[in-house]
Amino acid sequence: MPQILMNNYLDFTWLKNNHQMIHYFGLGFIQIKINDSQRMHFYSKELPAIIPKEEIHNHRYNFNSKIIKGKFKQEIFDVIEGHDWILEQESCNENKPIISNSKKCNVVISSSHTYCEGSEYYINHQTFHRVEADYAITLLTRSGYEKDFAEVIRPINFTKICPFSQKIDEQNLWNVVKNMLG
Repeated sequence: MPQILMNNYLDFTWLKNNHQMIHYFGLGFIQIKINDSQRMHFYSKELPAIIPKEEIHNHRYNFNSKIIKGKFKQEIFDVIEGHDWILEQESCNENKPIISNSKKCNVVISSSHTYCEGSEYYINHQTFHRVEADYAITLLTRSGYEKDFAEVIRPINFTKICPFSQKIDEQNLWNVVKNMLG
């Protein structure tokens, strides 16, 4: 990526003036949508995660992610036969909940990776993963949609929690972003 563009992504004023949306994901990060394909994610312990650990999930699109600041852990999973976990479709839209048949399965960890500033990784839309970060800023560039719904896998006894159910005021989100950018 040309350096001039990267400097824009790290400029608080540019982000405020050139974003489409800022919102909080209850998974513990702020997402700033820059355009249809690019998003910045700000992971901070200042934000109250509403679930103890991110659920294993895939996405509706393929994406490349670059770690701009901080450190970031990712685990990749294989889905296998079993009865200890539930796999369900997820709409990723709080105004459009999905009603679908869930299926029982099990999961095994396929690999685990820790990325630091400057690292990049690619995820196919069919790959099941989960991430964790105490402090990280990432730039995600996604493809067009490959499917209508993402899929989420949770332990069979785990209560489903919508990651959009807790709202945080935009000004508070921008304050966290500003602090993280320095």
